[in-house]
Amino acid sequence: MNGRNLFLQTLPPLLLALAAGCAAGPAQDRGWVSDEIAERSGRMPGPPVTPGEVTLPTGVGLTDGLELDEAVATALWNNARFQADLARLGLARADLLQAGMISNPVFSLFFPVGPKGLEAKMILPLAEFVQRPGKVAAARLDAERVAEDLVQNGLGLVRDVETAYFALAAARQARSQAEEGAAAQAELARIAQARLAAGDISEQECSRTVAASLQARDGLAVRRREAALRQHELAALMGLGAGAPSLEPVTAVAAAEAPAPLEELQAVALAARPDLHAAELGVEAAGRRVGLERARILELMAIIDSKDKGEPQLTTGPGLQVGLPILNQNRAGTTRAHAELETAAYTYEATRQQVLLEVASAWEAYRSVLERHTRWRQETLPALEGAYRQAVQAEASGETSPQAVQEALVQLTSARLHLADLEAELGQASARLDFSVGTRTVSRSEVEDNDGGLS
Repeated sequence: MNGRNLFLQTLPPLLLALAAGCAAGPAQDRGWVSDEIAERSGRMPGPPVTPGEVTLPTGVGLTDGLELDEAVATALWNNARFQADLARLGLARADLLQAGMISNPVFSLFFPVGPKGLEAKMILPLAEFVQRPGKVAAARLDAERVAEDLVQNGLGLVRDVETAYFALAAARQARSQAEEGAAAQAELARIAQARLAAGDISEQECSRTVAASLQARDGLAVRRREAALRQHELAALMGLGAGAPSLEPVTAVAAAEAPAPLEELQAVALAARPDLHAAELGVEAAGRRVGLERARILELMAIIDSKDKGEPQLTTGPGLQVGLPILNQNRAGTTRAHAELETAAYTYEATRQQVLLEVASAWEAYRSVLERHTRWRQETLPALEGAYRQAVQAEASGETSPQAVQEALVQLTSARLHLADLEAELGQASARLDFSVGTRTVSRSEVEDNDGGLS
């Protein structure tokens, strides 16, 4: 068998092997992204849903009290922005498939006219066969980078839902405290008006009590509006739309433990943050493209030529066409590839510095709010509750005026409202710390209802 026939017989199997290789997709598919988010956050995203439809995960109910895990799971299943982000995996797969494609052979046929004989020619893009492994490797790195970015987006959604959940829980609790405080102030105003009619107190004292009652009523309206806004925000993040039922967080939930040392969390973040890993993949992919652009300086074409030389049959023979790099040495492509590599390297370093800054900032914020929450709950609030009880007892025995009871009530109500805000801050700070590290860092524990009553 001569070399020409061997070339012709081995060409079809080679093309089939390349075509089969083109069908391979990225390993980081939707299932991989879901597993990564579940491992880092403890919640598993759901399957693709029809836009505009709401699908609740198994075991999730929205009308019997909303757990934090239920809120996050529902958002990972139904948040339209996150679902749109996941659809980018299809684009990355298409780019990977495109990188593995080889241009079709070009077949030319020249008909015999006059003295010219029949001539046929087929040109194969030989350079693409050589460059294909590098192109596929770079595209695969890009697909992996997209998948890492999607994991980061999923963790961002978890953070946003947790933040909104804590804000709604605190707003509902603050509304309850404001309702109780407003009711107590209204009762004090009613008593003051009765005592004024009986001549026991002055008109000035009565006016102060009535004004305090009106202020408490205005404060209650503000807290009700705040709770309604937090309801809308959480429902939107969960993908529930305008017809969402009333969401009732089961309890005020907060992280209640000291975080690990900052240096330890920063080390974990450098290993765990998906966006940092994506930046690493970007550097590697850019490096691959530098080599590809260098390889494009020479363009090789394989030729199979058949022509009639007056013989009884066509004669066929292989050939080679080489583009000489005289006028164009692909300097633009190589320069651009080097610039992209440099940009990717600086992007990685900037991302690394940003990760360290975010962890430090979230760590300091969490420690600060944890300290304030603990001090306010264990020291300030019990002291004000005791002062209010003493004022009520003293007023009942005639040892103090109703004004003292009113002032103690205002202070206690304000303290309980502030504690509700601290509950939200603590939960939100823990969610931001988890996001900055890229994985769960502190456990959540339920905080008892700090209602306590005003009696």
